[in-house]
Amino acid sequence: MRTISNLDLLVNRDWLNQMHCRTMQLLAMAGRCTPAVDLLMYRALEPTHDIHHHCHARQEDRWSYPCHYVNEEDLGLLGLAVDSTPKVDLADAAAFLRAAIDADRPVSFYAPRGHFDFWVDRMRRDGTRPDEYFLLHSFMCCGITADAREVLIVDTTSAGNLHPFVVAFDVFTSAYPADPDRWFLICQSLRQFRATPDVGAIETRYIDWLDGFRDGFEVYDVIADSFAGERDRFPEWYRRPSLNSLVLLAGSRDFFRRFLAHTTHDAGIVSAFAANADLLVTLLDETTRLQNGMSATSADELRGMLAAMKSRERQALRALQTDLRRLTAGRRSGRLLRPSGDRNGDTR
Repeated sequence: MRTISNLDLLVNRDWLNQMHCRTMQLLAMAGRCTPAVDLLMYRALEPTHDIHHHCHARQEDRWSYPCHYVNEEDLGLLGLAVDSTPKVDLADAAAFLRAAIDADRPVSFYAPRGHFDFWVDRMRRDGTRPDEYFLLHSFMCCGITADAREVLIVDTTSAGNLHPFVVAFDVFTSAYPADPDRWFLICQSLRQFRATPDVGAIETRYIDWLDGFRDGFEVYDVIADSFAGERDRFPEWYRRPSLNSLVLLAGSRDFFRRFLAHTTHDAGIVSAFAANADLLVTLLDETTRLQNGMSATSADELRGMLAAMKSRERQALRALQTDLRRLTAGRRSGRLLRPSGDRNGDTR
């Protein structure tokens, strides 16, 4: 089988599984291309009112949340272009996939996930509702045999790791005719057109974003008021608004701490954001255990932790914005970013 090179550099950076599947894949592709991938996270500090609206007001799951990072414009600042094909017919699919692999580029496409055995096994283990088995999922192809009888799909496991799965092309040919409009949709790959990131442009965008960022962090009050009764209202764990909110909060803060590690911000402030990201993971774990009747933490203790987290977020943001004014006094750029790091680095 012919595969892309450097498969080991294709790693899942979304370890909390908060992102839409395609966004996660584009981030993994970007990390394979450049060690500056963490610079994409300059505005990963998701506004909590957006998270509240998505998870609580609309009761949407976390994977459909439209995160404000890993978009085509910001990828362009890293020297990466998104090449997209709206639809590929079955007759052209093998040649299309082979062309991407020959160009040494992973390529993602949408298809109903219920036709892939490894996804069916995962959904059974995760307790996915049967009526959701055939929702669209983004599959990332990283290899194909010369006779096009097998393809290599790299996808996440329940544990969050990217893993290679060999899939027979017969899976495509047998399922496609009954549902052709839902196969090989929005096929995307990344093309590197510049070897180094536009650090100045990223720095300017970060300054403008942080200078205008406002948040009261009231979502922690909403979670405190709602988490206790969610298990009965939402039997499927992945539908519970408080858990989805906490995953998005913890994941976005983890991404943002990775960006801050490449800045010249005060070390104490950077450490405070890192500590907040870690504490949010603890809050997520405790909320999950409590909803499942497995936690020694009481509901009132958890509410106290949420109130403390709200205070910590406010303090950290205030300190960061004050430090930004210090660093940019009399000068708009060139003092904030120091891009470095290895491709597989994880600053957790």
